[in-house]
Formats: sequence, C-alpha cells, structure tokens
Amino acid sequence: MTKFLKVRTGANGDLIMPADKFVMVSTGGGGFTTTVINYLTTGAFDTITLTHAADTNSGFNMINYIQNQLIQVAQSKWSESILDITTDAPTVISNVVIS
Repeated sequence: MTKFLKVRTGANGDLIMPADKFVMVSTGGGGFTTTVINYLTTGAFDTITLTHAADTNSGFNMINYIQNQLIQVAQSKWSESILDITTDAPTVISNVVIS
C-alpha cells in the first residue's frame, strides 16, 4: 500500500507527499530554509522542496527528521497510510513545491 507524509501549510492548506521511491533527502543550501526530497520516477527524478524556517544545524535537523519520518511511515501498519509531520517538525514548514 502506498504511504504518504502529510504537511499542514499556512498558505496552501494540507498537502501530502508520497513516502515511496524516495532516493535522497538534502538541504536546499543557502540559509538552510529548504529541504529537498528526490524521488525516482520513470527514468528521471522528481523533486519536492519543503520551505521552512531556518534550520540552525546546517539543514541537518530537518534532513534527519524527514528521513526518520519516511522510515516511520514505511514501518507502520498498512492501515496507517498517512503520517502527519507538521506538529513535530524541528522548524515550521510553510510550503511544499513539486518540480
């Protein structure tokens, strides 16, 4: 069964991200206000970018958090297909963009 991570954003309401076929979670660089999740699709990569408050640990707090949430939802029961990551995130997530 496909599983998802759910994020509540102020600007765009509730958004969900697939929790399968992910390849890597990394920082968007700069002021460490973005975290990038790369997914493998048919012969290419899709990118989901989380915009959030500045991560004071060079981006690693959010990277580790997202990786742990992907593992947690993967190990959950089949009936627990959506994991809300909004409340426990180390910084406030303001938006999610897919490219």
